[in-house]
Amino acid sequence: LLIVNDSLFYTGADKDFGFWKRDGIQGFTYQSCYPFRESTKGLNEEFWGVYELEDEIVFVSFDSLFIRTGEQLTKIAAPSRFSRSFQSGSLIFLADESEGLFQFDGVSLTKLFDYPDRQAWRIMGIDREGESLFIVTRDRGLFRYRDGSLTPLRQEVSPYLQRDQVFSFTAIEEDHYAFGTILIGGYITDHEGRG
Repeated sequence: LLIVNDSLFYTGADKDFGFWKRDGIQGFTYQSCYPFRESTKGLNEEFWGVYELEDEIVFVSFDSLFIRTGEQLTKIAAPSRFSRSFQSGSLIFLADESEGLFQFDGVSLTKLFDYPDRQAWRIMGIDREGESLFIVTRDRGLFRYRDGSLTPLRQEVSPYLQRDQVFSFTAIEEDHYAFGTILIGGYITDHEGRG
């Protein structure tokens, strides 16, 4: 779900994506943008991410990105299978199940890195900090990506997050992070990982 304003919002669904536009005081009308809606026999594409990049709306499924610019629609296939997506500023980050982490800038999909040890990671959150990325994984800890290098962070909270399995993450204002975990609840830290 992407809310543009009180009269327009975009949604993704199973085998469909589109927008809802206010048609009166309380009603909305739905307009599908999915070009294969009538011919989806055997196809099960679920759209679970919707983002806005300048004049584009980006719909994300496990299999692809669809970029809507005005009335034009462009499709970019996933390298393997997208498992998560995150937006930070003017970039969308896409975790591919086996091929690594990618970024989409509105024009092209660019690989940032392969997963270390070639095993799939579960990336649960990303935050841009200047020229670097702060990367939160479900059970492998915290990492910094900068200038082509991925470095594990040995912060105070790191072992707790690995043990407790992160399922959600968000930046709070400019200087704090919130981590939701499966086993113990939430953690709020500063950018250095201190509670």
